[in-house]
Amino acid sequence: MFAFPYYGNPNVREVLLYPNSFDDSFQTSTEVDHRNILGMVGNGFLKGEVILSKPDLAHAFDGQRHANNVGIHEFIHLIDKADDDTDGIPENLMEHSCSLAWLKEIKRDIVRIEQGKDDINPYALTNNAEFFVVVSEYFFDDPKKMQQKNLELYSYLSTIFHQNPDEYRHVAK
Repeated sequence: MFAFPYYGNPNVREVLLYPNSFDDSFQTSTEVDHRNILGMVGNGFLKGEVILSKPDLAHAFDGQRHANNVGIHEFIHLIDKADDDTDGIPENLMEHSCSLAWLKEIKRDIVRIEQGKDDINPYALTNNAEFFVVVSEYFFDDPKKMQQKNLELYSYLSTIFHQNPDEYRHVAK
């Protein structure tokens, strides 16, 4: 996973692909108003399960740039949760001494989002865990734009994930 050849995620037992988005009762009814969940990392009796909406997952990887990517989103939650604390600090990927600097970066960027000075999806304002996930989606989906608009955040994520995703985009084309 990422630039870690021996990194696995023991927290995942099963990945379930649902035929559509679903509601909080895991129902995939045809009523769009009630199907607002595209994916989730299970807790409680669903611990170890990742549930993804198959059409939304396919859409996220259609070669176009998107503000949301359910596959990246949920698997970044798993990376964050690997230390048993979903808090936006991927302790298994960053040295403990870097945590304070990362939290300061989160705070700085949250202020920029609140002031409308950043194009990061406002869902990042939910909490530190969602901030980490949302900026990771941005980092992997449109690295060049992130690098141009938010170099400091891009640098932090490059360090956390030990890679420069823009290099891979050039190779793939």
